[in-house]
Amino acid sequence: PTERDRTIDALTAAFAAGDLSMEEFEARVALANKSEDSAQLRRLLSDLPREFQQAPVGFTTTCGVASRNWKQNAQSYKDRYRRTGGKADQVAIFSSSRRVGRWTLTKRLDSVAIFGSCLIDLRQADIPPEGGRIEAVGLFGSVQVLVPPGLNVRVSGVSIFGSASGSGDIIGDSDAPWVEIEGVAIFGSVEVKVVS
Repeated sequence: PTERDRTIDALTAAFAAGDLSMEEFEARVALANKSEDSAQLRRLLSDLPREFQQAPVGFTTTCGVASRNWKQNAQSYKDRYRRTGGKADQVAIFSSSRRVGRWTLTKRLDSVAIFGSCLIDLRQADIPPEGGRIEAVGLFGSVQVLVPPGLNVRVSGVSIFGSASGSGDIIGDSDAPWVEIEGVAIFGSVEVKVVS
């Protein structure tokens, strides 16, 4: 990826973490696309929290990446929780919403798909040592959660004229955090899959 691509990835991660409003994010991405030099790109990240100030280097998706993320960045989560209250929302109504790439799982993420679809990809997500909770609702819609091998996951769910798959515990590495996923599917689906 180019430096411009990495800068846009960092802006996307900051937006997903709640550090940029929609307007700020759109304006900065537009500036990044017009930017001609590295200094201009660095200025777009300069007022963001430290983990976003350097555009991330591209990396491949493996269990090792996820393991490294949840150990390496452990200290920054407490500050993030203070800023966000530990809760985030993902809503798709007659549309789709995706949490993919590098982003931080908060203590609780509510994902709701109404006549739409939500994708939550935990494979490159920074996961706090305390773990997190995802509450997924598919009402005439679908929510799909992709989990990397090695992550500990506890899945429970209810379906009414729908489908909820992946219930039970998925045991990963002993030092990995736990993520609880509770799904409710009403004329829709909630699916949890382990994907490397």
